[in-house]
Amino acid sequence: MRVGTAVIDITPPVGAELCGFVARRQPSTGVHDRLLARSLYVESGEEKLLWLHADLIGFERVFVDDLKGVIARRFDLPNNRVVVSATHTHSGPATIHLINCGSYDRGYLADLKERLLDITSGAMLDPEEAGLVLAEGWCELAVDRRGQPTKHSDPRMGVVAWRRANGEYIAVLANYAIHNVALRADNRLISADMAGRAATTLSEALPGRPNVLFTNGACGNLNPPAITSEFIQRGPVESGFDRMEQWGDQMAACAIDALAQPAPANDETLSVRATTFHLQFERFTADDVKQTAARLRATMDRESGYVADRVRDAYRQWEEQALTHVARRDASFSAPLAVQVVRLGPTTFVCLGAEVFSVIGDPLRARSTGPLYVVGYANGDTGYLAPETAYDEGGYEIDSAFAFYGGFPVCRGEFERLQNEVANLVT
Repeated sequence: MRVGTAVIDITPPVGAELCGFVARRQPSTGVHDRLLARSLYVESGEEKLLWLHADLIGFERVFVDDLKGVIARRFDLPNNRVVVSATHTHSGPATIHLINCGSYDRGYLADLKERLLDITSGAMLDPEEAGLVLAEGWCELAVDRRGQPTKHSDPRMGVVAWRRANGEYIAVLANYAIHNVALRADNRLISADMAGRAATTLSEALPGRPNVLFTNGACGNLNPPAITSEFIQRGPVESGFDRMEQWGDQMAACAIDALAQPAPANDETLSVRATTFHLQFERFTADDVKQTAARLRATMDRESGYVADRVRDAYRQWEEQALTHVARRDASFSAPLAVQVVRLGPTTFVCLGAEVFSVIGDPLRARSTGPLYVVGYANGDTGYLAPETAYDEGGYEIDSAFAFYGGFPVCRGEFERLQNEVANLVT
């Protein structure tokens, strides 16, 4: 294989609003650690892959499509040969639309697009020969935050790396499923959170100081320890940078241990398959919107203070937006969800543009002939995607998260339908 990489600083200016928590007071007041965007370019025979990965909460599908269009024209690289993913840090700028969770930063995104094009050029400029090595670690950090009988986590840590003949690493692609929310809603300092720390620690520990893309997995239900679904919007709020760094180092240590005895890949082929899944939402009428808004507001009847006011205002904004949408004669109740299946030797990465629950990976691994990992927040973010069992249990991801995303509830059974479609691509 031939491999090239590049990295660039994408830290926004202090004063930018941070995205991810309705409970946060805005704007940012400083920088704890820098945000980075990293590129990985791989050639194997006639096949090519560009992977762009950033310390951000996520991307809107329209931004990704526009970026890929420019890459296709400028670098002659088809859209389906480009992956654009994010760590899902909640301490970065607002690059997705979340109501009252940080104002969408169009100016930042215009600059970000140019920076991503810069590292695309840098990675593709002079790729070098490298050997593919594989490893799998086991990390028990993430926990199911929902506290339900069907709790599930995915402790697998996938590691794919490229080494020079002298043993130095050029690049590492790691994957672990956990919400990057070690820094809570009271934090107002810009930070890449655990994934950024893990990438830095892992790079510094390996010969060659490789460029590390520490991707997120199917973590829609997974948080660091003691951080529950209730915390996601209403507290408690106690950030700890020491704890964040310890957890990031724990993630890095699992990858380092796995790479202590990496397995050279006998198969160094590269392949990419891609499709668009049309995610279906409940077809609300105006009455449905009003009844749902009333239900959401009722959950806040006994709450008071800054956070409660922010949540109530978010529900008000959602109701206004939803009523405007359903009044349109051409109102759509579906959204495109990008699906990419990337094979690097025997290892498969399933890239999905959503906050997917971790259980999705188990049946896919049963269909795969080699290691398989799910990459969340890839090529967009359509919101939470949960299995039918979660609908029976309820909770934030089912009952109210759609309102903060400014959309409608995902239809029951869509998770399973997506799972089946991905399984056909994996087989």
